[in-house]
Amino acid sequence: MKNVTKQESDKSSGLLTAGKEMVTAALGITIILATLVLMWPSLSKSPVDTQSASGIFAILGGWGGVVLGYYFGRLPAEKATDKASEAADSARKEKDAAEKTKTLALANSINQLNNTEQFLKAKRDKLKDLAQQPAAAQLKGLGPTVSNLESIINEIESEIAKIGAERQKVQADMAK
Repeated sequence: MKNVTKQESDKSSGLLTAGKEMVTAALGITIILATLVLMWPSLSKSPVDTQSASGIFAILGGWGGVVLGYYFGRLPAEKATDKASEAADSARKEKDAAEKTKTLALANSINQLNNTEQFLKAKRDKLKDLAQQPAAAQLKGLGPTVSNLESIINEIESEIAKIGAERQKVQADMAK
């Protein structure tokens, strides 16, 4: 089975479009010329034969109008369609870029929250270790008291909980 590249597909599509346009143009020109050729004898008589001309025009005039309407109406419509497609593509690209930027910003926020949480957990663990050390250093006034350490640890745990809640909000935003 032959693989068709995009370039070959575009080329065959262009040839197909050109063929279609040539056939349509030939039919349009034929209908307009037939209308003029058939009406010419009626219109070229010295007293113009309006009855014959109107009969011929009634039969072929509609076809001529369709052909002229097609050619004069098609190009503006195709240009408008192309512009609308380009605008839609541009809007889609802008939306994709905005979503990518938002996703990167949210991922960065989650990273920062994770780093802060790890830092606070490390500090909390060090303070817990300090609270477990012999009380001799604390009695001599060289270190913080156990109650001070416990309040600091509680504040850190509160901050860790806030970070966890904030991370959940950011993850919910990313899911949207």
